[in-house]
Amino acid sequence: MKIFVIGARGFPNTIGGIEKHCEELYPRLSKKNNIEILVCAFKDDSQNQLSKWKDIKFKYFRTFNSNGFDKLYYAFKSIIYAILVYKPDIIHFQGLNSTLFVPIARLFGIKVITTVHSRDYIYPKWNWIQKRIIKFSEQCSKLSNITITVSEHDYYEYKLQYKNIHLIKNGVDIISNIDFNKKKYLEKYDLLSKKYIFTAARFTKEKDLKIMIKAYNKLETEYPLVIAGDGNTKYAQKIKILAKKNKDIILTGFVSGDELKTLFYNAKIFLLTSVNEVAVPISVLEAMSFKTEVLISDLEVNKILPLEFHNYFNTGDLNDLVKKLKNTLLKTENKKIFENRIEYLQLNHNWDLIANKTYDLYSHLHQIEEKNTL
Repeated sequence: MKIFVIGARGFPNTIGGIEKHCEELYPRLSKKNNIEILVCAFKDDSQNQLSKWKDIKFKYFRTFNSNGFDKLYYAFKSIIYAILVYKPDIIHFQGLNSTLFVPIARLFGIKVITTVHSRDYIYPKWNWIQKRIIKFSEQCSKLSNITITVSEHDYYEYKLQYKNIHLIKNGVDIISNIDFNKKKYLEKYDLLSKKYIFTAARFTKEKDLKIMIKAYNKLETEYPLVIAGDGNTKYAQKIKILAKKNKDIILTGFVSGDELKTLFYNAKIFLLTSVNEVAVPISVLEAMSFKTEVLISDLEVNKILPLEFHNYFNTGDLNDLVKKLKNTLLKTENKKIFENRIEYLQLNHNWDLIANKTYDLYSHLHQIEEKNTL
């Protein structure tokens, strides 16, 4: 089976939900005997331009900074390359930003799977033109042979609209018997284990890093706030300026691999202040897998997790966030609670199971194609 992936523009080693999803999924799929995977990526988005990574092949396209329309340009070049050059058995669209071109793939007889990670048009970072394009892309995605959603909420809503819809949640690696207390990464930022607050997120409006920084400034604590992530928008620049006013706020930029794992593992609190999410963020699942305490906004998608009342703050409520942060910093670790969370992750967010489910969908489509050919 030749699988062509469109939408995972920046992986590997780039912070972002889709990129992280693909970074875990495709190495597992590439281990199967009868599968070849080619991923289309942005040259500007990727930290390392690789011809091959963990048996996954890459094709890079140059792009331009056009406030979101670069994604359409990338998707257009990708679909043309797929049709004229690579000629895959299946195109897997990751996210709605590229699915405007699903009808073209189907027109040329290529089987299509779309994974809907989020309905991006609900996010404030897009203007009205971009939102309408994404909404139209969502309609185009309905022509996919199979649609996957990572969100329970979306699954029950889409089930009424899509012919062949599957719920396959985001996953997380369960870390066991591994010590990520790698001193060189803590020393890099002058940090002590369990003596800092941590977040990992893109600098976008829906992550609401502004309220996080404001809450930290009111906290009056010796624990630094460590923010892993970046962005090149005007909003991101404002966040950087705001953060740099406090010497105890550390901006790491994009980090990955053992460095990122070390920052997760040694944090006292993992904090996420999102105002919009359609599925549980992978970063929250990762924090839970490292047995790190979490404090997250009380969005409906987050409340499906087996967490306690004190793990949530009222979304957008600065005073409640400050109060919950103070209380969480004073809490002692409860090993039993952490073990229960690990058990939950193993049952509900297991990457090996997710890869197997995805492979079964690929095989099903490929068998249909072979029968039609015969």
